Amino acid sequence: MNHNAGITKKVFFIMFLFSLLCTCREANAGVFSIKPFLTLEEEYDDNIYLTKDNKVDDYVTRVIPAVSLDYKTPIWDLTLSDTFYWWYYAKQGTNYTSNTADLSSKLTVIKNFFYFDVTDNNANVVLNPRGPSTTSNLNLNQTNSNTLNAMPYIKYQVDPATEATMGLRYTNLWYNSGTNRQEYTGLLSIKRTFDPKLNASVGVEYLADRPESVEPNDDQTAVYGSVSYIFDPRTKFEGTAGYRWISFSGGSDYDKPVYDVGLVYQLPRKGQIAAKAVGTFTASPEQGLMDTTREELAISYGEMVSIKGSIYHERDNYFQIGLTDDEVGGTVGLTYTPNARLTYKILGKYEKDKYQPQDDKRDLYSVSTGINYKLTAKTTIGLSDDYNRSTGQIESDNYTDNIVRLSLTIALGSGTPPSPL
Repeated sequence: MNHNAGITKKVFFIMFLFSLLCTCREANAGVFSIKPFLTLEEEYDDNIYLTKDNKVDDYVTRVIPAVSLDYKTPIWDLTLSDTFYWWYYAKQGTNYTSNTADLSSKLTVIKNFFYFDVTDNNANVVLNPRGPSTTSNLNLNQTNSNTLNAMPYIKYQVDPATEATMGLRYTNLWYNSGTNRQEYTGLLSIKRTFDPKLNASVGVEYLADRPESVEPNDDQTAVYGSVSYIFDPRTKFEGTAGYRWISFSGGSDYDKPVYDVGLVYQLPRKGQIAAKAVGTFTASPEQGLMDTTREELAISYGEMVSIKGSIYHERDNYFQIGLTDDEVGGTVGLTYTPNARLTYKILGKYEKDKYQPQDDKRDLYSVSTGINYKLTAKTTIGLSDDYNRSTGQIESDNYTDNIVRLSLTIALGSGTPPSPL
C-alpha cells in the first residue's frame, strides 16, 4: 500500500474511533446519531468490458454496506458517510472491492479565534476520460482516489462587520493507480458584511504542489475576490473571481483567470433554476495539471411529479502535455411518486466529446429507468435498467452496454433507506 494512502486511512480511522469514544464518555455533551444500511444487488450485464465485438456478459452480485454518522458538540462538528462495495462476477469467478467516503470535521480549538478543519474524500475516478467507462462498470478504466485536507487557521474579528482569516492547508491526493501528490497552501482573506444581503471578501494564497512522479514540481500564487448577494427571497448570487499564476521547476510558466460564479432562482413547488460557471486548475490522475472551464444551466420543478434537466459545456486543457477535451451535453430526468411507498424514475443523458489535437469525436448516450417500492419503513426493493451506447471514430469508442438490476436496501438502524437507483 502507498505510504501516503496509509497515513490518510489511519487519520480517517483514528478520527472515527475518537468520535465514538467521545460519545461514550460524554454522551450528555453532544448529539450523536449513526445510521447503517445494507444493499444487496443482483444484475445481468451484457458487456462487462465495453467492447464493440466479442462481448462478454456476466451475472454480477453486489453487497454494499453503508453508514452515515453525525456527532455535534459546542466545539466539534463531525459528519461521516461511508459506502463499501463488493461485487462478484459469476462467470469470471472474480471479485472486486471499492469504497466511497466523505468525512468532515470542524473543531474549535480556541473559541472565536483558532480552528482546525479536516475533510477526507474517498471515491472512484476515471483514469483516462478518453477511454470507455460507465458509472456501473467500476472496475474498468477507473481507480480509487483519496483526498485529505487538514487546515489549522485563525479567525480574527477586526470589528463587528469585518473578519480576517489566516491559515495553512495540507492536501494529500492519492490514487490507487495514477500520480499521487501533496500540496502545501498558505492563505489569507478578509471578509466584510455590508448588510444582511451583501457579503464580500478578498484573499491571496500560495500553493506548493509536489507530485510524486516525473511530473515537475510547481508553485502557484492566486489573488481573488468573492461576493454573495441576495436580490430577494428567491434569488441569490454567489461568485468568486481572481487570477492564478503557476511556475514549474523546469522553468515554464502558466497563468489564467479563475472563477466560480452561480445564480440561483427558487421556483414555487420545490423548484429552482441555477446557472453556474467555473474556471479552475485541477490535477488529473494520469495527465498532470489541467485548467478546466464548465458552464451549466439546470432546472428542477415539481413534487409528486418532479422534472430535472440540464445543459452543459466543459473544456479540460491538459496544458503540460498539450491535450484538450471538449464536452457538450444535456440531461433530463423524471421522477413520479404517486404515494409514500412507490417511486418511478427515468433519466436520459447525451454528451458529444471532441478531443484535440487529433480531432477525434465521440457521442455518448445513456438511459436509466427504475421503480422502487418500500416494503416496510426500513426496507426498499428496486428494479432498474441501465442502457449505455458510445459511437466514435476509433474502435474502442464503439460499444453498447445494458444492465438489468434487482436490489434490496435495508436500514439497520433508525434511518431511511437510500434509493437503490
